[in-house]
Amino acid sequence: MTRIPNFLINAPPHHLTWWSEVALRQLAEGAGAVVESIEIPPWGAGSAEIYWIERFSPIKCRDSHFRAAFTWHAASLISSILGIAASRLSVRRKRPPTRASDC
Repeated sequence: MTRIPNFLINAPPHHLTWWSEVALRQLAEGAGAVVESIEIPPWGAGSAEIYWIERFSPIKCRDSHFRAAFTWHAASLISSILGIAASRLSVRRKRPPTRASDC
């Protein structure tokens, strides 16, 4: 997500991809919480869309993730439209087997 320019899902306060495990532990412990575990969530239904949005983005972020520039807004819009379309087109529906040997 951090490579997609002006990507709203990665904007504050939804920017958990910017935090390391060490930083999350220190933040929780500083607030008096006991950390039981920190886990990377499994890929979900929207993960394919984010993958394709990043692939179609004509601009890849490095140091800065948000800019008030027309090109960055356009890149975000174009990559979102193309990424969502590609995600939906790439979904392959599993057909039930037609013969016993296909099971």
